[in-house]
Amino acid sequence: MRLILVMCNLYCISSLSQENSLEGKVLDEFSKEPISGVTVRLKEKAVITTTDADGYFEFKTLLPGHYTLLLSAEHYITRSFPIVILQNRVLGEIFLEPIKSYEQDDIIVLPDGIESNNYENTGQNYIVLNSNTPVFRRKAAFDFGQAFYRSRGFDTGYRDVSLNGIKLNDPISGSAIWSNWGGLNDVLRDQEVEGGHALNSDLFGSLAGSVNMRVIPSSLRKGLRLSVSVSNRSYSKRMMATYSSGIKNKKFAWSMSGSVRKGETGYMNGTPYNALAIFAGLEYRFSDFSKLVVLGWYTPVRRAGNAAVTEEVHSLGGERYNPYWGSVQSEIRNTRVKKYERPLFQFVYTTKRKQWNLQFGFQYRFGPNSSSRLGYYNAPNPYPDYYRYLPSYYINHGGNFENARLAALGFNENSQVNWENLFAANQSFSQKGAAAYLLYDDVAKEQSISGKIRVAFEPFAESRIVVAAKERNTSSHNFARITDLLGASGHLDQDSFSNTSNDVNGKLWKVEGDLFNYNYLLKLTDFTGVGKFELNKSNWHNYFALEYSGAVVHREGRFLNERYSASSFGKSKSVISSGLSLKAGTAYAITGRHRLKLDAAYLQIIPTPDLIFINPREHDRTVGNLRNEKIQAVSLDYQLDYPDLRMLFSMYYYRALSGTDINFFYFEGGLGSDFVQEIVTGIDRGYKGMELGVEYSLTSELKVNGVVAWGDYKYLNDPDIAISFDTADENEDQINTTGYANLGKAKIKGYHLNTGPQIALSAGIEFRAQQYWWFGLSMNYLGQNYPGISTISRTESFSVDPETGEDFSEATVENIGLLLREEKLDPIYLLNFIGGKSWRIDNTYVSLFLSVNNLFDHSYRSGGYEQNRKANFKALYEDRLSGNPSFGPKYWYGSGRTYFLNLAINF
Repeated sequence: MRLILVMCNLYCISSLSQENSLEGKVLDEFSKEPISGVTVRLKEKAVITTTDADGYFEFKTLLPGHYTLLLSAEHYITRSFPIVILQNRVLGEIFLEPIKSYEQDDIIVLPDGIESNNYENTGQNYIVLNSNTPVFRRKAAFDFGQAFYRSRGFDTGYRDVSLNGIKLNDPISGSAIWSNWGGLNDVLRDQEVEGGHALNSDLFGSLAGSVNMRVIPSSLRKGLRLSVSVSNRSYSKRMMATYSSGIKNKKFAWSMSGSVRKGETGYMNGTPYNALAIFAGLEYRFSDFSKLVVLGWYTPVRRAGNAAVTEEVHSLGGERYNPYWGSVQSEIRNTRVKKYERPLFQFVYTTKRKQWNLQFGFQYRFGPNSSSRLGYYNAPNPYPDYYRYLPSYYINHGGNFENARLAALGFNENSQVNWENLFAANQSFSQKGAAAYLLYDDVAKEQSISGKIRVAFEPFAESRIVVAAKERNTSSHNFARITDLLGASGHLDQDSFSNTSNDVNGKLWKVEGDLFNYNYLLKLTDFTGVGKFELNKSNWHNYFALEYSGAVVHREGRFLNERYSASSFGKSKSVISSGLSLKAGTAYAITGRHRLKLDAAYLQIIPTPDLIFINPREHDRTVGNLRNEKIQAVSLDYQLDYPDLRMLFSMYYYRALSGTDINFFYFEGGLGSDFVQEIVTGIDRGYKGMELGVEYSLTSELKVNGVVAWGDYKYLNDPDIAISFDTADENEDQINTTGYANLGKAKIKGYHLNTGPQIALSAGIEFRAQQYWWFGLSMNYLGQNYPGISTISRTESFSVDPETGEDFSEATVENIGLLLREEKLDPIYLLNFIGGKSWRIDNTYVSLFLSVNNLFDHSYRSGGYEQNRKANFKALYEDRLSGNPSFGPKYWYGSGRTYFLNLAINF
């Protein structure tokens, strides 16, 4: 027996220590000529070589295992692909594609959600589009993204986005909004992207994948790049310039980039856009093994929003209608303008040795993020789509069709915000200088300091251990600031209904520039510790990872709110959260071209501050019985990779348990009417589906591709609903005197989640001529799209008569089911075009790129949500009786035919 064990050990040692070679030849895809000077690297090893004059390269003394081969050369698209080495291997000819200037398409208008729907959080991220990107990922970003498709149904709150391994996600909400630094395309191209819950080499990752942008000046494309773009999407024109020095004297490399994006209006009416982006980075190499990278960016963005509207408003206003704006002296003035201005500075030090490497870094981000609002106080609603100004109001209140006709005519004549009327109202004698209307900003002024340390080492052959620790300290100062009194002298800082002060210790009369309404700090410290172990053995690649996460957060109120005198001012108790997550997976290479991959995860996601405090603008009360969200996830991938045929097929199943959500709205329910905070706890959701992407080369110039995505995303249980509200107005018909009511369960099990289209199909062709021009066409279908449901309308209070406290006799199970029947939006059909031409003139490279989305100008609803106001059987029934409800669902409408044209010159 001992002899057998000794022989087995000797066999394992010999197999691990067996050394093999890898060789290949790199050619231009079109000319078929060898490419010299191509940098060839094995990602898992600190080994690099370059091709000779014949395009040939070779690695020697490689141990058996799984590797990722990366090939990069100036004027060519970087290519990477997995390989398995079991013995000496000859790859043969490898083709690199000349750069065709696949430009990032980051210019979709991001609507500003009013109630439950915020399309900034759809999960649509920046992605570098080139032939090396998997076809499914290209389709999801370029073709499906315009319809707000979310891969596997998750938004950006479930995706980790990092810069050189340091997290960029917002510390308060957890989301990552790419448009905030979207003008830095040229320097953010080197990305390590993992889909789903798979492990990223530098990040633990979350449920919807991870993106790590590696910005190293010496790795950026050397030389000067100039580009100019025109579009009719979010902005109308863009200019960008980037220069990277390459490595100088084997020591220095530096890079600078800048861009300007402007537009008087985007595709939706009344949406001006103005953005600037500046980047600078410096790299210094102390030796061949260690380097320091210092970088910073400043990316101020100012963009106007548009609103979801009811079907009635859409029919009156048209495809591009937006109620948020009006004209002032022939200039567009929008009431909902988002402004982002948070500079970032980072330094990262890396040292590498044969069997280990160390990296540590720090990041500092600061500045305001704000959203403007039009406030009105004891005055009529200034927005033309207010329900009392629409025809449906007169039809549903007395059946007065003549007044309904007049209302339609009035809307057509005055369908935008009337700024002149607002100024006139403020200057009327009855106001005595006090503002009936004013513009203000909701501001979140952040200071965030992040640090990380990461150590990776190889304790024995074909194994790898990574240990990392990260900490982030954030102070977020949140307040409302008066920006324009619209001709008034000042504003009384008090609640309009109860006449209670918002700032007891401050002055009551506020003027432009003053803080009013609310003022508080959120202070957060969050930290993670990660350990990962990877093992390559023969055809197998295995990993196991563990992450411990924790956070401590508290609120510091700076205004004493008269309605919450005991809980609004001063420092709150700290809320401490922690969670343990693990991931494991294995990949098996059936052959060098067939690969299976299994990933499994159990994640505990600790609540972000915006899900801890019920209404931090007014008080420090927290959600009761707050729990971590628990994720169970498994996925199986099959990958096929031939020179002419590439395919990736994935199946997945996720369960997200014990989730929390908080919503703000005015409602009329069985308990009464009030402006409330709805607290939804114990939400269980299920996600299952499959993804298939296939790409086949019919000839060296013609490719066809196809994508199928099927998902089934539903609520798995009936969560708990509670509402919170103030009780300061004694004249108001109060729900109760405690300011809190438990509504029990919301019967939503089996309803679909509001995640965008759950089915997506695409078929396309792509032609690339040897004369360096190309085009592509894709036909796309997106379906199974459901608006967000009103959870409060599905509680037992829905059937209660607020006058008697008894159930409505008509509120039978059948009638309630008909009234609350789930709506499915119409399918979306899109035909998209991309194309381009490039020229090489000596050492100058010129490229032209054009994309046209929705060629047939198809009108469609991309999403929406049910309004919460009529959360009462009788009220909702009467509102829908005419077939033209005043409080029907609100919808986001997609863009019609749009284009993006870019001209780039590389010197």
